[in-house]
Amino acid sequence: MEGLHLILNWTALLLWVGARLGYSGAVGRRISLGGRLVRTGLPLVGVVLLLVGRAAFYDRFAAEVGWIPYLAMADYVLPFGQHDFAGKFAFSVATFGQWLVVYYYCLFFLSLIAPRPPVAEGWRRFLRSQLGPVHEWPATVRVALPVLGAAVWHYGLASWLGALQAFPVSMGPLELQWVLVMTALNLQAVAWLALGVLGMFVIQNYVVLGGAEFWRVTEAGGRALLRPLQALPLRAGRVDLAPLVAMGVVYGGGWLCAPGSLVWLSQRLPF
Repeated sequence: MEGLHLILNWTALLLWVGARLGYSGAVGRRISLGGRLVRTGLPLVGVVLLLVGRAAFYDRFAAEVGWIPYLAMADYVLPFGQHDFAGKFAFSVATFGQWLVVYYYCLFFLSLIAPRPPVAEGWRRFLRSQLGPVHEWPATVRVALPVLGAAVWHYGLASWLGALQAFPVSMGPLELQWVLVMTALNLQAVAWLALGVLGMFVIQNYVVLGGAEFWRVTEAGGRALLRPLQALPLRAGRVDLAPLVAMGVVYGGGWLCAPGSLVWLSQRLPF
């Protein structure tokens, strides 16, 4: 069942991406209303039907196969073991919502380090299709927007689960701490993505990998990530230590966003 749940989340995410691609492809083009609905509406309907359908499937068959759906929330695991469609639907939406939060965190990060035009125009078109006009907004807004959006999502999720009495006890004053922890926890995916970009950038410095668009994107991304370190004396002859220092900083940020570290920090918040 865990494997099936993973596949269904991937399917819902791909439908979401397809809906955004369809909407972007229809903007500025003379396409009939039916064509727009096919491009955008059908994938979104598919997402809704998938989330509702798997909730009903889990409610009917999860107990029979001995599987308990659960939502991992930092250091706490919230089970959905009872026969309750409303709870299973909340679980279905919550897990897909977590995927969307991570997806948009990564998209906004990639838009911040994307190469300037006209390099990798195909990649830039994809980012515009997923983020819309936000892709062209100032960098400070693109840094703050996904974090604020994730915080709003987790606060709404906490309130929804509380109304369903899915939590064993009332969150009370701990609700804000939980929202902050979960918002920061999803940033760990951005840290691992940044490590991957830096790693490929280092490889490109020693191995000729060609001029494909993917390698131009990773090269531009690596240079963008190293730009804040340019003022530091990190070069000794032909040896440039900036990529290693950047990878160390990013790894430290990922460690701080790990569940154990965030829980330890949240316990020391003044509220």
